[in-house]
Amino acid sequence: MQNPIGNEASIADREEAHHVLKNMKVLDLYNRVRRSPRSEPDAAGRQLRIGGNVAGMVRQLVFWENKGHAEDGWIWKSRSEWEDEAGLTYRMLRTARETAKAEGLLSFEERMHHDGRTRVFYRLDMLAVLRLITEETRSHPSFTPPLTSCHPTPYKLSGVPLQVVTLQ
Repeated sequence: MQNPIGNEASIADREEAHHVLKNMKVLDLYNRVRRSPRSEPDAAGRQLRIGGNVAGMVRQLVFWENKGHAEDGWIWKSRSEWEDEAGLTYRMLRTARETAKAEGLLSFEERMHHDGRTRVFYRLDMLAVLRLITEETRSHPSFTPPLTSCHPTPYKLSGVPLQVVTLQ
């Protein structure tokens, strides 16, 4: 069976990453994605952050994982649902979608619906999101938040065990 997100990650790895992400506090996940640096600086050489719009998309897609509208696991959401659930207007959604795709966080595709309308379907790369927030945490060594709990997970990235840190 071909992996639907098109990378080497196994389905078990994807499910484990989803388990870690969905068990994080919503605001913690949002802030870690939002604060993460983009992989490439902008044209002026500035290091930009992923930002709140992408973080809102990620948060919603983690929530909707395994509850997708399509049989193949992809998630379809209307513009009004994105606006109601994540506060994203069409322009914000389009920009966030392109940024998230460029950063390797999600795939999206347009599909023709039986009513003749085109719908955009999304698939979040759980491993890429987990890797991003783990790197974001490690990239700020001076930041030591108060911990309420810290526990290892059976999940590894590049052979390094991950720990889930819950912030107060």
